[in-house]
Amino acid sequence: MQLSQQALLPKNTSKQYDTPLITGVRNYIDGNYLQMHTPGHIKGKGLDDEFKTFLGQNTLDFDLVGIPPLDYLRHPTGIIHEAQKLAAEAFGADYTLFSVQGTSSANVVMIMSICNPGDKIIVPRNVHASIVSGLILSGAIPIFISPEIDSIYGVCHGISLENIKKALEEHPDTKGVCIINPTYYGVVTDLQAIIKYVHSKGIPVIVDEAQGSHVHFHKELPISAMEAGADIASSSMHKMGGSFTQTSIINVREGLINLDRVKENFSLITTTSASYILMASIDAARKQLAINGEQLLDRAITLSRTARNAINQIYGLSCLKPEDLGGTSSSFALDETKLCINVTKWGVTGREVENFLRNDYRIEVELSDVNNILFIITIGHDEFDIEQLVQALSSLASRFKDGSILVDLERIAKSKGAIRALTLPALAMTPREAYFSKVKYVDLNETIGRVAAESVLVTPPGIPVLLPGEVITKDITDYLNYCIDLGLSVQSSNGLHAIKVIDDK
Repeated sequence: MQLSQQALLPKNTSKQYDTPLITGVRNYIDGNYLQMHTPGHIKGKGLDDEFKTFLGQNTLDFDLVGIPPLDYLRHPTGIIHEAQKLAAEAFGADYTLFSVQGTSSANVVMIMSICNPGDKIIVPRNVHASIVSGLILSGAIPIFISPEIDSIYGVCHGISLENIKKALEEHPDTKGVCIINPTYYGVVTDLQAIIKYVHSKGIPVIVDEAQGSHVHFHKELPISAMEAGADIASSSMHKMGGSFTQTSIINVREGLINLDRVKENFSLITTTSASYILMASIDAARKQLAINGEQLLDRAITLSRTARNAINQIYGLSCLKPEDLGGTSSSFALDETKLCINVTKWGVTGREVENFLRNDYRIEVELSDVNNILFIITIGHDEFDIEQLVQALSSLASRFKDGSILVDLERIAKSKGAIRALTLPALAMTPREAYFSKVKYVDLNETIGRVAAESVLVTPPGIPVLLPGEVITKDITDYLNYCIDLGLSVQSSNGLHAIKVIDDK
């Protein structure tokens, strides 16, 4: 496994005990000001009593907006600025911005900060929808690279250094390279090697680190984006960092990235009414990770290894292990806090197992696909949670083994065909041009040769089959029809059988 090269805690750890944003808001609340401004509920007095009682007065008092005694997220100079400085120190960045609109808006900011209309950017094919949004808003031209697909689990890994080299040789005028690290399933690329090579060409690297807000804080986890030398990275603090849903950060390293441009793009799309409750949760999560992260992640890693070992002893289950990876640059290491469990030997899909666990055992998964279910082990879990999980899976395995649950093996065997690589379609126009074109809906079987005006995705393996601006081929329509017949999740804007395309007229 690729490990961090340096001590993970900030140089001045004592400062990390501070929570300037939380402290500043609490001090303001203690002042008991008469609020003649938004939010209109005014400390909860205008709220429904039932909801008010459920939330509690402290939460309602904390719901404030940017006013001079506090600070403004779009142009912070006070307590938000101080909290962001501490976060930058904790994550090893030159500058950090707090996002209350998730990593989705953070990814848009990153793309817009390195690409002008017509600029090329190398992008993994299994990108999050927000990266596509960034392409549309920036007017950039994507150079897509297909990720490696695991032949057993059917999940997407990363993109290889070799393919990045090939793409840069073919497109030397590329303005940036985008990497997903880790993937949703916890697989990481050889990030340091990729960044070193791309930097040798004078090109910045942006990292979608949505699933990796925790990796910087433990030596046995894969190297973080900032530690590997990334120029800018988005990180979903709410996923593994412990903050509230909808919170994220953008970490910036100056040099190949213009910080002023990042700030301008951030201000362009960020709300002027940022929630102090959400921002305060980032401040608290940063402190927790910086001060107690190593200890808490020790426990999470130990729990995940205990769970993985136990699950791999259960009838019909296989949980992805570090040694299962090929050690290539696209599947270099594994974040062990992710438990990707293959369920195909039970004769059902991951989606069906998800439903069994929810309805019969009151356990929720992180996600499911045709082959797998995915759990995450976080700093909030304990030994009892793991025991409950393993017992439920063992009980469910017994029901499959003794035939208590009937399965359709023929259908499952057929579903294997959904895991294959499609030839990347030609790009007829940029995603932005397609998005702003006149469009219409056309029956799937009549779209061959037309230009897609929307994204179409199938799970598994989660790679976009179509993106705006791409030419639809017979191979694609055959594949989508095949997936529809299997009952897989085909995601488009107007249902299963109609695709939004460019109106040639």
